[in-house]
Amino acid sequence: MAVSLYISNNYINAVQGSSAKGSVIVKSSVKVPVQEGLLINGMIMNEDLLSDAVKNVWADNTELSKNISLIVDSTSVLSKRLRVPVANDKKLLEIIKDEYAEVENYDRLLYDYRVLNPKAKGGGMDILSCAVEREFIEGYISLFDKAGLKLESVNTALSSIIDAAAFSKALSRKTYVIANLDGNNLSNTLFVNGDYNYSSRSRLLEEVGCEDSVSEMYRILSSLIQFNKSQKTGFDITDIFFTGDIPETASALCMELSAALGVSVLEMPVPESVKMPDKNMYSKLFTVLGNLN
Repeated sequence: MAVSLYISNNYINAVQGSSAKGSVIVKSSVKVPVQEGLLINGMIMNEDLLSDAVKNVWADNTELSKNISLIVDSTSVLSKRLRVPVANDKKLLEIIKDEYAEVENYDRLLYDYRVLNPKAKGGGMDILSCAVEREFIEGYISLFDKAGLKLESVNTALSSIIDAAAFSKALSRKTYVIANLDGNNLSNTLFVNGDYNYSSRSRLLEEVGCEDSVSEMYRILSSLIQFNKSQKTGFDITDIFFTGDIPETASALCMELSAALGVSVLEMPVPESVKMPDKNMYSKLFTVLGNLN
């Protein structure tokens, strides 16, 4: 059993479970509130207090304190979809490093990647590259050390979302958007014909759930629909799925946006491949579940 953990601006979500052959079994999950201001845009603002909050995750469930895989999400984490030659790990990391050569503090970045398509059309392969300052990751390692916990791995929220989407066979040929809410942040991940294509992040000025927020989300999502059309892939967006901090007014929000955008808008449905004690939590824990893959 592995533990996937994500610290957002408002909560710490932890899920214990396992995955194999595209299916996921969740044994337990916990959600612990985080004091406002301890974490901003993924940056640790108060290590002592946030460390205490992390320790509280396991106050009543110590079995969740092993095999921890952390998800990080921040504008400090840089990601690019790249078409690269088929090459070994060392060569790919050199290619990726060159892609971020113009980034400030270039020499202090850590690099990684995941393969999206090992056999791209026209040759080569598609990867999702990632670059982040070493100090950013070291801050989380220090945080967990202070809490007396060991991290097994660190993953990005975007990579975890891509893995979570793969749990649903119904999405394998769809063109859709996963709209993940985290407080007043809205992260949109576009999949074209089932494959990851593009991601963006917006800071919402209106409180999620109020009437003005519908108009704000409409503008953001409408722009993404137009962006997809401009790529002339031959595939139009048919669905938008909400995940994360979904408001109680989600049904009304989805209905209004669906009518305005002309596409289906709803909470992410639970696929048959996912087994969990409370399936109503699936869309809320979507990003965290992907990290069990």
